[in-house]
Parts: sequence; C-alpha cells; structure tokens
Amino acid sequence: MKILIVDDEPRHRRGMMNLILSFRPGDRLNAAGDGEAALALIREERPDLVLTDIRMPNMDGLEFLKRVEEERPKPRVVMVSAYNLFDYAQQALRHGASDYLLKPVDENKLAAMLDRIEEEISAEERRKREEDERDLRLARTQSVYRSRLFAEWIGGSLAPEEMRELERTEGLGEAGLVIFTELDVREERRGAFDVERFLRESERAWSPIGQAFSFAAEAYPGKNLQTVTIVRGSCLLLPEQRQAIRACGERLRAGWTEYGRMFHGVGPACATLGAEGPEAFRLAREAGTHGIRESLSGMVFHDELRTREAPQAAERRPKPGSGDGGDADALVRDCLAWIEERLHEELTLERAAERFFFNPSYFSTWIKQQTGDTFTSHLTKARMRRARALLEAGRRIGETAEACGYPDTKYFCRVFKKMHGISPAAYKRGPKSGRTAE
Repeated sequence: MKILIVDDEPRHRRGMMNLILSFRPGDRLNAAGDGEAALALIREERPDLVLTDIRMPNMDGLEFLKRVEEERPKPRVVMVSAYNLFDYAQQALRHGASDYLLKPVDENKLAAMLDRIEEEISAEERRKREEDERDLRLARTQSVYRSRLFAEWIGGSLAPEEMRELERTEGLGEAGLVIFTELDVREERRGAFDVERFLRESERAWSPIGQAFSFAAEAYPGKNLQTVTIVRGSCLLLPEQRQAIRACGERLRAGWTEYGRMFHGVGPACATLGAEGPEAFRLAREAGTHGIRESLSGMVFHDELRTREAPQAAERRPKPGSGDGGDADALVRDCLAWIEERLHEELTLERAAERFFFNPSYFSTWIKQQTGDTFTSHLTKARMRRARALLEAGRRIGETAEACGYPDTKYFCRVFKKMHGISPAAYKRGPKSGRTAE
C-alpha cells in the first residue's frame, strides 16, 4: 500500500514511518511537512492512504480534508492528533476521514486500522473491475444489437416496431450519408486483425463529416471484411465535401495498410436516412465493389460509375422529364428494342440499366417516364404480347412459356390468365374475335 505521512514535526513524521515499516515492510511510504506539500505529492504519487496531523500551520487537517475531496483519484485520509477532543473526531469524519487516531499512536490499533483499510481498498478495486467488466459486456451486447438493427434496416428486413426504435434512438429522420468499406485482409495478418477496433477507428475517421456509426455488413472468413458507416449530417456532395470525404477515407486507409487493401463506396446524400438509406447503401456497395475502384485510388462515389465507364453514353443520356429530344427518342427505341429481342431471357432492371449505362435507380424512373409503365410492368406486357402471337400461331403452351422467358409453365399460365382473364389453353382454343387484345 502507498502511504503518505503529513506532520509539521519532523520527529513525528520519522517516528510514524519507522513504526509502520516495522510491521509492514512492503509498504511504500512518503512524507510531507504541510498540507500544500501533501496535495502536491498526492497529485504526483497517488497514495492509497494519507495519515495527517489535525493541527498544522497554514492549513489544518480539516481544511486539508476539504481540499483532498477535490482530488481524483481521492486517497483515504486518517486524522492523527494529540487532542482527545470528540468534536475534532466528529468534524474529521464528517469531512470524509476514514478514521481517527490519537497520539501517542498505539501500534496494535494502527496495524489493525491499516489492515482494514487495505482490505477495503482491495474490495473496492474488485468491485470496480467487476463493474467495468459488466459495463464492457453490456456495451458489447448493445453494440451487437445495434449493429443487427442497422444491418436489417439496410437489408430491408427490419420489423416496423424495430424501425421505429431505430428512428427514435439513432436519428434516422435526419439527413446523412451511407459509406461502404471493404478491407481485403492479408492471410498473414488475419490472426492479428481486430474487427471491433477497426469499426471504432472507422467511426473516428469519418467523424469530421458528421456523427458516424460503423458496423460489419459481411465478413468472409479468410478473405475480407465489408463494413457500413452511417454518417448523420447534411452533405450535398459538393466538390469541397467530396474532397473532405476522400481525406477521411485516405486517413483510415493509411492506418490499416499493413493489413491489406481498402476500398470505399459512397452513396448519394440522403435527405432522410430512414427512407433513403437502404437504396443509398445499395449504390454505395455497388460503387465500392466496382472494377474502377483501383483507378480511383480506392474510393468511388456512386455517380462516378456510369460516367467513367461510358462517357459517350452518359453524354447522350436524357435527363428526367426530357424525353422529347431526338437523342432521347433514339435511346428509348434502342432500349425497348433490346428488351424485345431478349424476352426469352432472364431480364432484370439491373441488367438493362447496366447495358445502357444507367444507374439502376435512375433507370427505373426514366423508363417509367418514357413508357408510362415500370420496368417490370413493361416487360410483362411485352411478354404477353409475344405469348398471344405464338399461341395464335399454334405453338404449344410449354414452348410459348419458354419463348417468353417463363421456365415455369404453371407460373406463365397464372400470369397470362391474370392479365387476360382467360387461360392460355382457352385462348388457344377460342375464336380470335373473342380474344382479349392488349
């Protein structure tokens, strides 16, 4: 135990130190002649216990007790006095003293008091360790729960009541940004890699642009780590803001180069994270895993993909609502003809968007502006037109379904009947005049 003796009488200081060392030789002792010197030693040496005379010049023991209350960490204090006055004892205990001894100090009482205080200190340290461990376990549990909510939110599978909880506790009604990060961890560094430390450092790295929270999206054992960072705060992705984002990403990358290559994808600015965040994540991940990330020094903004892959196509791409120009009309014809030629294939919005160098979200809006239908609705109507023509030409139902992109004949029949009000078999048998035209 570390003990500080405070007494203005050198003889008394030496006597107390020698007495304690006679039965506690392992203790570390120090001494001071007045209260001010004692406070300086408390800050420097951080003793566990202070034995101080109650009567000293400049600062008596009671004033010293008040000053010690302000110290952190605060040592225990035992008052020592030749004055057998109960009011002094009461005042000392009221001001935080752990005990009160009278001079001349009885060796047995002193030894018993020091043993008791040492046990109290040990018990307090055990409680503090247990509390810290409990808080750490609770924090980890909360972090895992919080990460699960965020992961399910961006994946579109979060239950409504949990979505309300996330909006209430995490500020998803605010504007913000979604950033996707992938770290290819080298094989020889996998054993030393700490995912939790990486997530916390990610939060610190992105914090200059807003309040950040990072969580693991996917971890492939033995390959790489994919994380998502939600940054709350208005961000319009103007040139100076993009520069700040790149600087944050570069600082994070520089701190982890020994572990492997790092890449970032930045989604569009969200006016409301709760509503727009999942789509922003999809675009951020698409950007962060795209082939052009190498040429862009590891960071790709979502709107850099199409413009860098095919600038000519980007130049002729129509703006929303501008479908009247010749270039726009030509692009619409090309797009619809391309779909018509591939009705028998597995067609998706993403595949069509990629073919014509569109962002999928933008392409979905654009094709509805040009045709009046969503991509899925337009594709279904085109396939049903082909189905009618093939059935009228005498093709079998199974062949017709396959030629129209429906490998499941039963599903094809359900779609056909839902659109036309009649089964393919009945349509094939019936007179042409009674058939439903699209």
